Amino acid sequence: MTRKLTPSFAVLAASLILATGPRGAIADDEDVRPVRVGSRLVDLTDGSIIGEASGTRREKIELDGQAVVRRAKDGTIIWSTALAGRVGGVRPPELVVAGETVIVAVDAGLVALDRESGAIAWRADGPNDRLHARGDLVFGLLCGGGKPLERPLVARRVSDGKKVWETRLPDDVDPESMRDVGELLLVCENDFQDDSWSRFYELDGTLRFELAEVVCDARPTDDGGVIVLTEARLAAIGPDGKTRWESVGVAGEPGLSFGGGKLIALPGGDVIAMAYMSMADSGVDLVRVRPTDGSLVWKARAEPLGVPHSKYWHRPRLEPRGEQLIVVSEASGGCFVEVRETASGALVRRFNLSRR
Repeated sequence: MTRKLTPSFAVLAASLILATGPRGAIADDEDVRPVRVGSRLVDLTDGSIIGEASGTRREKIELDGQAVVRRAKDGTIIWSTALAGRVGGVRPPELVVAGETVIVAVDAGLVALDRESGAIAWRADGPNDRLHARGDLVFGLLCGGGKPLERPLVARRVSDGKKVWETRLPDDVDPESMRDVGELLLVCENDFQDDSWSRFYELDGTLRFELAEVVCDARPTDDGGVIVLTEARLAAIGPDGKTRWESVGVAGEPGLSFGGGKLIALPGGDVIAMAYMSMADSGVDLVRVRPTDGSLVWKARAEPLGVPHSKYWHRPRLEPRGEQLIVVSEASGGCFVEVRETASGALVRRFNLSRR
């Protein structure tokens, strides 16, 4: 079930800063370093904008038309290698960097370039969507094709492009980008449906287990299992795929499709789950649990802004800072920053800001 969105929304004024909620005293040991919200630096004591965040320039390797380009931190071109054919894939990522090798989707295959010189190292035919690299393996999916829509997953060696293994996903699905979860590879369907699935593969291609739900985020456990946050639950899954414990309705309303979530590990082992809607002004639900048995430490909610909308994006994040948790929500209808107590989840201060 998904939330129905209202047909319009109003953008907050660019200069608006509204402090809401409790205004607790500043503790002597509180980490009050400013937090970044978009390009702005926000003071955590009063919500004022104290400056612009200086971006950290990094070297880039990217596609530029028919070429793969490596740029220095100042933007100057180190090398540019033009490629023939259709450069880029159906589903991103279409370029990955694996150590000293750059791998890009071209036509119905892959082309690898030397990271230092840009020279072509090898070519290989095969799936090239949702590229993902780990160690000496590069993984590719097939997200296009004719009927039936077969979905092979292929692993190749980064060093020479040789196929290491291949498996097949369910037909007629649109897989999400692949992710590493400890020593496992997570592949999910890119939709929240009744027949949704998430598969956890070992790096040799063996299917460790499959869940009949979309996993928003996952963290490994020491014994080969995982802790998962799905659209309906927070759960610990053993290496055999069986549920050890679960908490249903993490997002406040059991069965509500929130479409976004993250797991954050705290020093000492506890886990905080963030649940939110990535395309709605949903606020953020926060749950802290013990990973051993799923027992609840606390549960809290960062309230939404309350803006009506029809089209929306929402990107919250959580920054643990010792005794404090900083909740930052950036969205198309506005932003907010909350300071909360790590131990209890209690709200200390909140500031609503415009989106700029």
